[in-house]
Amino acid sequence: MRHHFAHRPEANCQPESALHRTTKILLYEEISLAIAERREIEVSWECSQCGDKHTGNLVKKARSVRLEHAMATCRPDLTLFDELDRPIAVIEVVVTHAPEPHVRDFCEEQKLGLIEYHLTNDLDFDALRPLLKLEATTGSVCTRKKCPKCKKPLHDVIIHVVNGECWKCHAEMKIAFGYGSEGMSGPGGFNDYALALAKKHGAILKNRFSNVVKERYLANSCHRCGNFVGEFYLHDFWHLADDATRLSAGYECYECGWNSGP
Repeated sequence: MRHHFAHRPEANCQPESALHRTTKILLYEEISLAIAERREIEVSWECSQCGDKHTGNLVKKARSVRLEHAMATCRPDLTLFDELDRPIAVIEVVVTHAPEPHVRDFCEEQKLGLIEYHLTNDLDFDALRPLLKLEATTGSVCTRKKCPKCKKPLHDVIIHVVNGECWKCHAEMKIAFGYGSEGMSGPGGFNDYALALAKKHGAILKNRFSNVVKERYLANSCHRCGNFVGEFYLHDFWHLADDATRLSAGYECYECGWNSGP
């Protein structure tokens, strides 16, 4: 066997794949060109905070981009900088290994947006030239409004007021329900704005005693016979909900429970 270079047996070296290196160089070149031409790059990502699919302009605040810029505890594949030369976001190209936990922690501490672009084959690479749109895999930047209490993403409070029927006298009645962090809920789980909105759209809400759960709660009541629809039976009316019955009733924080009207 001829003499050759080799890693020491104890070395923990992971060679960079050709696909990984070529992709990050291509991204660097395309992003640099977009910044120079003041051209937008539409980016979409699945939010790691709220799970939504967000979209935005990748280079909206960027004035430069660097390859493997060394920071305190990490060296991301690409780092975007603003007009004051401050890092504002990083991009990690993922072929086999996702970013280490300390990279995610660093980005969160420094308030840097972390975007991951995962590749599985050469077709993913071919889609990057010309770079007009980047369909990233995940991202840490959440575009939702933030909770004033714990700063976590807020979720829309949505209620529906549908045309139902009283189970006892069969009179037509309005039935209000919502869907939030605890799943489907009746008027007993509404915030003040949602209650006013439901009543405005014809729902008759009264405190009733349920023999099923042995407690009183606010429920949809029939205007004719006074009987009510229990929480358990609200699922029978879910199929009546659509965009026409959808009402926006403010925001709710799934983390700490804070909620308010619009």
